[in-house]
Amino acid sequence: METIGQRIRRLRKAQDISQRELGDRLAWGNTRLSMYERDERTPKIRQLDELSKALGCTVAELINDEKSNVESVTRPLRNRVRLLAWDEITQYIDDPENDSHSQEWVETDLQVPKSGFALRVVGDSMAPTFPDGCVVIADPVKPAVHGSYVIARLGQREEATFKQYVKDGSASYLKPVNPLYPMIPFIPAEGSQILGVVVEMIHRISFL
Repeated sequence: METIGQRIRRLRKAQDISQRELGDRLAWGNTRLSMYERDERTPKIRQLDELSKALGCTVAELINDEKSNVESVTRPLRNRVRLLAWDEITQYIDDPENDSHSQEWVETDLQVPKSGFALRVVGDSMAPTFPDGCVVIADPVKPAVHGSYVIARLGQREEATFKQYVKDGSASYLKPVNPLYPMIPFIPAEGSQILGVVVEMIHRISFL
């Protein structure tokens, strides 16, 4: 599984840019960049945003295991998806056209199906990659593969969870990014279900 550091290194080398040159572009020097590429430090969202601009990619491409997990397109108009509460996701999946759902919307440049939805991350189980308060956009049509970040329902629970989908042989798990939290067995036979694959993260930073 490719790490964030390995992806930074791959994207940098694809453009034939040295560590020193990229570090100079970012006004970091190459020491910090070298530590990121060796996964000795994890870049925070602000650094990921700066890196994505310098490398000509999206933040999502830096944090996803497969570039195919993120599909960006050029569109004259932005799409929008509903920003749902966590306790209304399963009802929304069953009936996305129902007007009783949240009327709060999030805009995106990605080509997301009409049934796509957004959620605000709560807690630190997916930190530091997905910090508390950021918004993730999910595509309920896109198939989940090993390494995908997903919104899932466990068993017959109404409320969903946000984790990374991983496979180990014939077994599947939902893995938090934060190592302080345990992996959760994902068992479709018991009613567990992938509700959507995360394709974008939105995080706005306020400087006081």
